[in-house]
Amino acid sequence: QPKDWLVVDETDYIPVVDGLTEKLSAARKAFVAKDWKNSASDLRAAADRLDKEATGTSRRDKAQVSAAAKSLRELAGSVEHGKATSAKVLDTAIAKAHRADLERDWLVTDATTWYPYVDEPNAHFQSAHDSFLSKDYKKAAEEIRKGLAFVRLEEGSAIAKAKLDLSASERDLDRLAKNVEKGSVKDVKDLDNAFARAGQALALSHQIKANEAWDKKEAGKVEYELKASAKHLETAVAWVGTEAKTAAADAIRDSRLLAAKLAEGSGYAVEEVGKGITGLGKTIADLGQKIQPAK
Repeated sequence: QPKDWLVVDETDYIPVVDGLTEKLSAARKAFVAKDWKNSASDLRAAADRLDKEATGTSRRDKAQVSAAAKSLRELAGSVEHGKATSAKVLDTAIAKAHRADLERDWLVTDATTWYPYVDEPNAHFQSAHDSFLSKDYKKAAEEIRKGLAFVRLEEGSAIAKAKLDLSASERDLDRLAKNVEKGSVKDVKDLDNAFARAGQALALSHQIKANEAWDKKEAGKVEYELKASAKHLETAVAWVGTEAKTAAADAIRDSRLLAAKLAEGSGYAVEEVGKGITGLGKTIADLGQKIQPAK
């Protein structure tokens, strides 16, 4: 689980999972406590981390990351001298820094960094489902937003159709959280369908990455991407129902067996890997036909 949650603008949840988010979280906590000196110090430390990420990036990415780092440093100066006392200003800078960091950081980290969080989206979706049934709509909305935060992490490094689907899911979940909080959602199936769409998009993202990794003959990466895709597919079909679970069972089992062979480094044929990744993709696409579209 994340070490903590950084909440900006009251409804934007950011999981504290790396050095940058740790510094941003510490800066906000110090700011709320009116500890201007330490808040400024942590903002500058976060800016330094962004600058390191900008090295070797594309011109577009470097400009975005550098602009976010500059904003943090300018804010640090204002905070240190007691000129910035509005949390809104701080939250704007934090959100800008986090979004600039998303694609670069999650893209370059290895699987041991991101794989432990594979279960997180669905864990929060399940909690949201249960809270909704208990009529605790505030808690349900909070859990939806936490699940959304992990969808956003994956969207940052996704490619092709998966990036579009994850972006659409992010908007879908944001709208759902707002409506749940207002009490305007009456049927829990509206939540379940949104969670299924998110799971399917996450499964597709990892399946596409598995295919890309296999083209580069990166067997270790294929292993993790297959396991992640199978996990998200499994959670997605669970939200849809028994028929979908039955239809996807073989693909989920085969993907896990193939991932285990890749982990061992033996027992598989080259053709088997390509066929397994393609078959998994077809099952994910078929699931998309069974999920009700967003309203």
